[in-house]
Amino acid sequence: MQLDHVAYAWTDLDTLVEAFESVGFTPEYGGVHATGTTHMSLVTFPDGSYLELLSTTPGTDPADAGFWAEHVAADAGPAGWCIAVDDTRAWAKQCIDAGLPVDGP
Repeated sequence: MQLDHVAYAWTDLDTLVEAFESVGFTPEYGGVHATGTTHMSLVTFPDGSYLELLSTTPGTDPADAGFWAEHVAADAGPAGWCIAVDDTRAWAKQCIDAGLPVDGP
């Protein structure tokens, strides 16, 4: 298993970026997601993993943030993570067998 990225949700991207800058990180704007309702900045690390700082695009209600709606509306902070594994089915079965909830694949 390799960590790909952690999603960090907030109601205002500029505020979130400023908070990360204030502790020494340098987020880079990553753009608008395909839905047009959310956008992101990235804090990348030498191993290729990254923090995805995400929020709604200006003028978008958090309820329209798709998968992230509840997370953004609550200024949730860490809201999800993505990993890379060699065998997705085997990894999902291992998690299910351990009693962990699995949504997908």
